[in-house]
Amino acid sequence: AAQATIPVPDELSSPIGRIRPSLAGIGRIESKQPAQVNNTLAEVSSNGTGFVIDKNSQGCLLFTKEHVVHDLRYGAMRDDAGTAAKPAPGSKGPEVIVNLPDQGPRQARVLLADESTDAAILQIDSTDPERECKVVPLARSSADARANDLAVIVGFDGVTGDLNGLTGIVGGTTNITVVEQAGARVANPYVVPRFVNSQPLIAIYGAAAPRGYSGGPTFNRDGEVIGASHAQVGTGTLVTPVEIIKAELARIKKP
Repeated sequence: AAQATIPVPDELSSPIGRIRPSLAGIGRIESKQPAQVNNTLAEVSSNGTGFVIDKNSQGCLLFTKEHVVHDLRYGAMRDDAGTAAKPAPGSKGPEVIVNLPDQGPRQARVLLADESTDAAILQIDSTDPERECKVVPLARSSADARANDLAVIVGFDGVTGDLNGLTGIVGGTTNITVVEQAGARVANPYVVPRFVNSQPLIAIYGAAAPRGYSGGPTFNRDGEVIGASHAQVGTGTLVTPVEIIKAELARIKKP
């Protein structure tokens, strides 16, 4: 939490105090895998942000985006020119590393990776989940962040690796199709092509989350997570609503 630099207006100074303890549950996520781009074998990697949403007897459960950790089975990862990468022969999927404050780099397992919602849930094994797993508080629904209310997007900058917070204004619910029809460009070549364009997304205005924020939490003024960063669009960010996060968590907890 001490790493966080969150510039916020005065009216958010009190709620931010409730957010800070949750930042220990945020991890920088990196995945890498030998892959072929333009018939050349290279190590393809991606990075993003995740946060602890639950714990079990084996360890911590983290939410992030599928496009951060996907295993390239469908050629979903692309280079900056948009060229699809293909798995190297014999590849067993990506190595996924999560770096949590106070714990350092930890190997993570992918429990769920859903292209239709661009959501993933990872597990970090722990011998002491009660102490190590700092669960981030989730809002009851995305409606707990009203339109024109303030929000804080938290994530790791993909270039500097720094954990930062960006303040923005909550807009309405939209989806990728509406955004594209309006002529806006989603500034993220890694967003999964199979993402369902009608999936609801919350628009956060005035806070353009850079690459590396994907999967990072967006907090309301009460210090609760209303969603996770999906992609930057112009001067704003599209956020996956908390309802999807909760639904994916429920899927893996079913007996």
